[in-house]
Amino acid sequence: MKQTTIEPQNAHQRIDKFMRKWLEEAPLSFIYKLFRKKEIKVNGKWVKPEYVLKQGDLVTVYLKEEQYADFSVQRRLQPKKLPYNIIYEDAHVLILQKPKGVLVQGEGKLSETTLTTEVQAYMVYQGELTDHVMGSLPAPAHRLDRQTGGLIVYGKTVESLQALQHIFKSHQLRKFYYALVHGYVDKGGELSYKLTKDSDKKMVYVAGEDEEGMTAITRYDVVKHIQDFSLLNVEIITGRTHQIRVHMKAFQHPVVGDQKYGDFQKNLAVKKTYGYEAMFLHAYAIVFPKLTGVLSGISEKKFTIELDEIDQGFLLKLNA
Repeated sequence: MKQTTIEPQNAHQRIDKFMRKWLEEAPLSFIYKLFRKKEIKVNGKWVKPEYVLKQGDLVTVYLKEEQYADFSVQRRLQPKKLPYNIIYEDAHVLILQKPKGVLVQGEGKLSETTLTTEVQAYMVYQGELTDHVMGSLPAPAHRLDRQTGGLIVYGKTVESLQALQHIFKSHQLRKFYYALVHGYVDKGGELSYKLTKDSDKKMVYVAGEDEEGMTAITRYDVVKHIQDFSLLNVEIITGRTHQIRVHMKAFQHPVVGDQKYGDFQKNLAVKKTYGYEAMFLHAYAIVFPKLTGVLSGISEKKFTIELDEIDQGFLLKLNA
């Protein structure tokens, strides 16, 4: 028999979803068998899979010790301060400045350090989370590529994460990026291409006329021209994987330093001339709509950050 008390981070979700996190290595069939055999209790009473957990609920699962050892994944975290800039924080939401090169989430390896494991360790340090982390809370509400720096938003509880994911997926907020691209872009405009994903190659492509794809819309304005480059203020209306990078490639103005979709010869020249090896894509602003409940703290707020030192230094060299 194993027991755990539901903390705020894990409240407001169905118990079957929670059990899938607690017994992360167990087959789904095994978890639902536990429910059928009435081997899962909440506060001493048998529950169905659709039961919604509340803070303080005592969950009991009747398992043999060896089964629990096989199926559970316990990530013990050492409490520590967060090594990244906190832009905003309340009991439900955490907004950070992610540096370029930092991976947001890993592949589930216990030894892997990511932005998310650092956030979890920080919450242990703050006393908001025990040192045994089940599942993936806190978790990011949206994607940000490894080589893209900028603002990223975390839900600290199930309730806030679900609410954040909804407003991101339904495009209720506005997200802005700075992108330095190769070539002279004479004026602002809008790009609309259908995108298709090759999961095996981890690449995204513009779909052909006869291919299925997800519509992606990108708006951009020209901030300034610097030598053979254009600095753009980009707003993504949709939120597809690698959207800006693929759109700029299709627009024939690829992002400077993009090693996957960029102009490799021009990137090599930039590296040799200026020593710049990063990708110049920076998520600098998020504007939230009117919100209530657990997200009321960020209601109608705009969060912005400056370019990081790497990009600022590169622009100074270009302007010299």
